[in-house]
Amino acid sequence: MNRKRIALFFVLILLVTYSAFSKDLAKSQVTTKSLRGLLNKDYYNNSKINDKDFLLIEQDDITFLILVESNGFLLGFTTAWDKGNNISDARLFKILNSWNSDNFLTSTFYEDSTIYMQYTLCFDGGINSENFNSTLEWLFWNANEFEKYLAEEDAI
Repeated sequence: MNRKRIALFFVLILLVTYSAFSKDLAKSQVTTKSLRGLLNKDYYNNSKINDKDFLLIEQDDITFLILVESNGFLLGFTTAWDKGNNISDARLFKILNSWNSDNFLTSTFYEDSTIYMQYTLCFDGGINSENFNSTLEWLFWNANEFEKYLAEEDAI
């Protein structure tokens, strides 16, 4: 009987510990500040909220700006690069179109000497720390691949 109580005690401790570190936000709770609270330690230490209430997260010299669009329950993720001087606009449009045709989850475009990558995530059902951090991990990987592509094409 004591073994069962001890085992149950440890199971309860594990469940309490897991729930303490796994955070869930209902859609009505999602704000820039609450999103920052979902970040794992590495992302949190490389993040800040700017004066326009955007969440900024930096990793490997890439910064994502995250906008909470609460009316539509969307998160907008954007990062950008300065266009290089040695590429024409026509050539840049071709390589961006090529990237977009092969990578349908993010979209890239060019405006005012800046190359952008965007991603939108719907959080109508809420969001949790695991989903948010894994989305960021994938986005930073994707942005690094895009940056390599731009460098190979002399676009940045």
